[in-house]
Amino acid sequence: MNILISQTNSKTWEVSFKQIIKDKLPAEVTRIALLVTTEYEGIFRNGGIGTYYRTLSEKLAAEDFYVVLLLCQSQEKFGGESTIHALKHIFSTSECQDVIELQPTHLAILSQFKNWEWIDYDNYCALFFAQAIATTFPNAYIYIEFPEMLGLGYRTVQAKRTGILGENCVVAVTLHSGQEWLQEAHARYTQAYPDWYWQTSHYEQYSFEQADFAFFLSHFLKEKVTKYGWETSHAKHLPYCFSVIEEPLKTITLRNDLQQLVDEDKIPLVFFGRLEERKGLFTFLKAIELLDSKLLKKVHIIFLGKNIELQVEGLEGLDSQQYLQQKLGSKYSYSVVTDLFSQEAIQLVSLLRSAIVCLTSSQENFPNTALEMGQLRVSLIVSDTGGFRETLSLIERTSGVRWFLPQDVRSLLQAMIQAISAHPQQVDIPTREFLCSVNQCLLNQRLEYMNKA
Repeated sequence: MNILISQTNSKTWEVSFKQIIKDKLPAEVTRIALLVTTEYEGIFRNGGIGTYYRTLSEKLAAEDFYVVLLLCQSQEKFGGESTIHALKHIFSTSECQDVIELQPTHLAILSQFKNWEWIDYDNYCALFFAQAIATTFPNAYIYIEFPEMLGLGYRTVQAKRTGILGENCVVAVTLHSGQEWLQEAHARYTQAYPDWYWQTSHYEQYSFEQADFAFFLSHFLKEKVTKYGWETSHAKHLPYCFSVIEEPLKTITLRNDLQQLVDEDKIPLVFFGRLEERKGLFTFLKAIELLDSKLLKKVHIIFLGKNIELQVEGLEGLDSQQYLQQKLGSKYSYSVVTDLFSQEAIQLVSLLRSAIVCLTSSQENFPNTALEMGQLRVSLIVSDTGGFRETLSLIERTSGVRWFLPQDVRSLLQAMIQAISAHPQQVDIPTREFLCSVNQCLLNQRLEYMNKA
């Protein structure tokens, strides 16, 4: 739809917040950050992109940015209220028409989309929120960031390019996990909805190529999208700031089932990550099946991650927890923990007795799991793929790390045998002072880019 270009200077594109929201806003703000995402850790039980945006919001808030979160693909309505310290306001795209004064032009655009066209709907809603903030604070520096995933910033980037958003608005897009890469990681090359797939892929590519700032977290994924034909020469390498994990309180009260895991006499062998094939679940299970019975008796396997519906042919209708129960039955000593927030999961691993943590993904971009587990005194078994080496190198974690060939069951099996045989292993971890200095350098680099804009 090219209406954006043809209507650039028209009054029909004026947008503002409704009075109920205006009453909650300050009279003046110097710097605003609008973070647009489908995930935010603490609101949802996830890590990854959600952890990225939680940490980014905290860092920007500490630098006196007025941080606003806009959640896409969410039916929850927040009305601008926030109980999260780093966020001044939380909105969802589903409440766009409730909190923003939309002109007939805007309403006509939104009314054309069917329920399954939520990406287009949310795209325009994100633009309208950006416009409402720009209208409310015309003299403020406004930093707007999207993931490239699903191309949710497409209309906002387009609006900036055509002059609808003013020069005080800077739009950034960070490379996380686009459609082509996800399909490749899932080893699925056929599409049930090819038109949707190619349109969404176009939105992602355009957003990344045309944004004021394009950031990539790992060289691995940047090289991937370059091979897909994306223009990446303008993109800036900027790993994200991460949470420095505090020493857990030994007096913390755990749920009974979690306390039983901590008290378990056996060696904790932890699969850490979303319970799906892309995270290496099937490779992990095949390696477990090949473990010698004497070693198996020594370990208690813990599957720690989000339960999802499996996408592999032949397993339709099964979620990962059902599949594990079907696959493992009563032959193995194991537990499945799927309902923890990211920080709770990290804390649980830190309390286990010299855990062996397996990060077995077939592909990764810049995995937050490696930044988190790399700070703990645990042995690591890591798939030598994607950004795992980049993340562990960033925090200089080499002690107690065993690498295996991605998707290679025998290679993973050998790493498991070595780790179990060496248990418990003395592990050196990076100091808190070093981690804080790395974080500060990353933040300073980001602020320098933003200030130049």
